[in-house]
Amino acid sequence: VKTFAGTGKIFMLASLASLGAGLIHILINEGRPERVMNVFLHPNFDSVLAWSVWIYTLIALATAAILLVLFIPQKRLPFRKEPVIKWLMILGFPVAVIASGAVGFTLSTQSSHSFWSVGLFPVLFPIFGMSAGFALSRIIVALYGDKTSPGYPRLAKTMAISTIALLLSITYIIGSVLFVGIYDATPPTIEAANYIMFGQYWYGFWIVQIGLGIVVALGALIKVLSKPGLSKKPAWGLTIGVLVLL
Repeated sequence: VKTFAGTGKIFMLASLASLGAGLIHILINEGRPERVMNVFLHPNFDSVLAWSVWIYTLIALATAAILLVLFIPQKRLPFRKEPVIKWLMILGFPVAVIASGAVGFTLSTQSSHSFWSVGLFPVLFPIFGMSAGFALSRIIVALYGDKTSPGYPRLAKTMAISTIALLLSITYIIGSVLFVGIYDATPPTIEAANYIMFGQYWYGFWIVQIGLGIVVALGALIKVLSKPGLSKKPAWGLTIGVLVLL
């Protein structure tokens, strides 16, 4: 916790902005955004989608509440802000993991997309979400972090090691999803796996996602760990963050 001291406000602002951007993207993609209100007005809690919507709504409200407490001076509050923020964060982390896993569960039960129907999807989404979060945090720290702070090298090292662990997890999950699809040996799953690896947009998988997003990103992170001074150069942190987001 001490490693990330001083980053709370900007990280929470980025979190709320990301939630808002995700909601806007969903509304645009929906085609009929007014239908989203049906989930709030007439929820069917036998549906994982309904649970996902309500959980993400609670996360957004909790994030807004934490930001409000962070920005209000302590003397204006009738309680100590640190314990409240601590417990909100402790409760919020598992809720966020469950919410992202629920999205994977929803997609993995779509019978019309047989390649999606694998048990790894509920695991894939939380890992991808955390890696994207660390990538965004790396960009923020590179641009706005206090590089003269005594704790900055430790913060950069912790974030680099965590990002490496997440990238290795992503590599394992991607390989597992493709292996399960091919091993399943049904025509739709084999066709989907072949399309991903060797289809029209093969370069998006091999060059962008695997080459830049994993191999080059891992190389840059290892370089930063071997030469801690590089972590104080914004270009390195910004580049690593963008690569991981790929």
